[in-house]
Amino acid sequence: MKKEIIEFLNSINEHNDYIVKRYPTVNLILDQIDILLINNASDEMILNWYKSNYSAIEIIKEYIERNSKG
Repeated sequence: MKKEIIEFLNSINEHNDYIVKRYPTVNLILDQIDILLINNASDEMILNWYKSNYSAIEIIKEYIERNSKG
């Protein structure tokens, strides 16, 4: 699960400017991911976080995908 979170974090970072303009709450998601990774959260904790933030994560992923196609 950590690998998926890091990949998600990297995709946000690659597109950070327009994502934050469109979805200001992305900074909250980024802060939460940082806290999980800094504190070496278990896969179970990350999975629980992912489940509770699933809707926001999927919206961000969709926005990245749509805007990455040029």
